[in-house]
Amino acid sequence: MALLEIRKLGKSFGDKKILKDISFELEKGQTLSIIGSSGSGKTTLLRCINFLEKADEGTMSLNGEIIYDAAKDQDFKEKQLGLIRKHFGLVFQQFNLFPQYTALENVTLASRLQGKDIKEKAIGLLEQMGLADRMDYYPHQLSGGQQQRVAIARAMALDPDILCFDEPTSALDPLLTSEVLRVIRQLADKKMTMIIVTHEIAFARLVSDKVIFMDDGQIIEKGDASLIDNPKDERTRHFLSSLDER
Repeated sequence: MALLEIRKLGKSFGDKKILKDISFELEKGQTLSIIGSSGSGKTTLLRCINFLEKADEGTMSLNGEIIYDAAKDQDFKEKQLGLIRKHFGLVFQQFNLFPQYTALENVTLASRLQGKDIKEKAIGLLEQMGLADRMDYYPHQLSGGQQQRVAIARAMALDPDILCFDEPTSALDPLLTSEVLRVIRQLADKKMTMIIVTHEIAFARLVSDKVIFMDDGQIIEKGDASLIDNPKDERTRHFLSSLDER
């Protein structure tokens, strides 16, 4: 049984259809990379999966149980949304840390709001991220790469079933990019279930069990990591060759 099953997901903003008939499955312990040009719908898909946006069409199932069916036009209350979102951790492009809190406080905040004390676990997560000596630093005292690693620790703090990344290195220079990608690679090696929206094609080739190529709101091609070197669709080939030419 798939951990996550997406069936015929669709999303529109006004008259513009952003996602069209999106379907895929993800098994526990797998890493899925979603690639494609800017504006292809990758981030919107990730936001729908995390319920930051509400899909207009289709269903989402977790461990065989339907958690969202657009046909029923579910009017989620905030409490229901919170329970569903616990299954997903999201790491944003721009870190989204609270500037008034230390690294440790940023990681523990979500759990404190839920009445849990996870300080010891948060310390362990920051140590795992290589930030044992930065726990009491505020975001402005950290490099971009360190801030992103704090954001990863925060997303992991509630033990999500699936950890999602939206272009996690897009705001970083190449040196800082490598340290964040190293952390994500370690999580993949530990079989953390992950969905990664990325332009880091070499990295996607390295860590992915599955790859999806999106264009104009549709899944054009999907397969294992060999898709990156052997795309069948002309649009996929054109996208990948355009990256090689940079």
